[in-house]
Amino acid sequence: GIMLIAKTVEAEKNLRSQFASNRVNKTYTAFVSGVVSEPGRAVGNLGTDPDSLIRKKQKFTAEPNGTSETAWEPVAVHDDITELKVRPKTGRLHQIRATLLACGLPIIGDKLYGADETLFLRFCQSTLTEADRAVLRISRQALHATELSFRHPAFGRPVTFTAPLPDDLQTLQMK
Repeated sequence: GIMLIAKTVEAEKNLRSQFASNRVNKTYTAFVSGVVSEPGRAVGNLGTDPDSLIRKKQKFTAEPNGTSETAWEPVAVHDDITELKVRPKTGRLHQIRATLLACGLPIIGDKLYGADETLFLRFCQSTLTEADRAVLRISRQALHATELSFRHPAFGRPVTFTAPLPDDLQTLQMK
């Protein structure tokens, strides 16, 4: 996916300001379990998941005046997998993954925010079984930073960068 790196301190400050004020448009492609036929949107808060065995796991809680906002729309359905275009308005730690899970749309291959977080624990211990791998379907989360738009920090004009889907995610389009 796309990763943005500033070359100068001035550029970093400018980009940080754009991200903080939600002036950067981010688009992700996600493949989720299940069939999604309508666009969706979730507003709420993210915080440590008190029910999780994993300390870093976040939990999304819907709240009308929350600090996290994510919208999605279905692109295509492939058997029991839906390809989504996801647009986080904000940028919080694990925002897309935690939000989609809370909305009943776990991302394919996500060991931490998938249907069973014990997969993450077994992964950390290198004890994933073939049955676990079958549940995951692919070896990593099926989430890809597809497009990033912002104002160039030196020139001020809008720029957009795109990244095509990698091969392993393209195979999910064919299932």
